[in-house]
Amino acid sequence: MYDDLHKSLGKPENRMLPDESFLTSDLAQADEGLLELWKSDGWSRYRDGLFWTVDPREFSGLSNDWTVVPGDAIVFARNAFADLYFLSEGNTRLLDGQWGRILDLGPDPSVFLTFGLKPRNRGNLLREKIFKAVHKRLGTLEADECYGLFPALPLGGNDEDPAAYKRVKLQGYLRILAQSHA
Repeated sequence: MYDDLHKSLGKPENRMLPDESFLTSDLAQADEGLLELWKSDGWSRYRDGLFWTVDPREFSGLSNDWTVVPGDAIVFARNAFADLYFLSEGNTRLLDGQWGRILDLGPDPSVFLTFGLKPRNRGNLLREKIFKAVHKRLGTLEADECYGLFPALPLGGNDEDPAAYKRVKLQGYLRILAQSHA
């Protein structure tokens, strides 16, 4: 099912497969396509960290910090810049952390993961051009890191300047962004 994802982004790197208790949980059962992805790829990095699949349990309290995020959100992926992809109310959505907004990406996560990440779409959704420059400067991220923009866009940052990014802890950076939009 995810051959197109692998053709677009390559094979998963640093794969961490979920345990059986997760795979049988209600959270994992929320979407059949995501369950298949978690079984095959687990939580992984793709294309040197341009895109990541994530353990949704690590983002379970997201709506506490981000008022724009619905309480039923199941985060399944992220990009290198802390934008989060999630399932909510039967739709695939994107939390654009710098702008503090939610974008609707369509009804099915598997459609997004197979067609939405093709090279023609990666520029906008994953910001591939700036990623290449920042990655060259800062290196490959660890699973708990992202490239944080300083200052953040709402505080006058320039998201097109590779020198404005730092390697930071993902969860802490998400909290900083949420506060800047509160």
